[in-house]
Amino acid sequence: EVCEIKKDNSRAHKLLVEAIHINASDYKSWYELGCDYMSNNRGTKRSPSFAKYCYEKAKTLVDGKQSDIGYQQYVTEVNAKLDQLKDRKSQQPTELKLEDTKPLTNQN
Repeated sequence: EVCEIKKDNSRAHKLLVEAIHINASDYKSWYELGCDYMSNNRGTKRSPSFAKYCYEKAKTLVDGKQSDIGYQQYVTEVNAKLDQLKDRKSQQPTELKLEDTKPLTNQN
């Protein structure tokens, strides 16, 4: 039997935000959220400034974790690329307001 799961980037984005609500110290979730904000087709609107905030948060959380040096390097490289981007529509956020995003609960 084949289990077919339909691609739903919007729901995936909401689940990722919920994961961060549950565990705000999960650097991999912060990194993936940054990827969402760098793309126009990952469940949310493109926002390089929010992406940069998420990548910086991931880097801060991963620093010092000797077991994930490859991940540290990747986040650092992404931050360097983001330094070259400019978000013309908004200023650099000081904080991504996750409390404004409703966690998914009791959805059937």
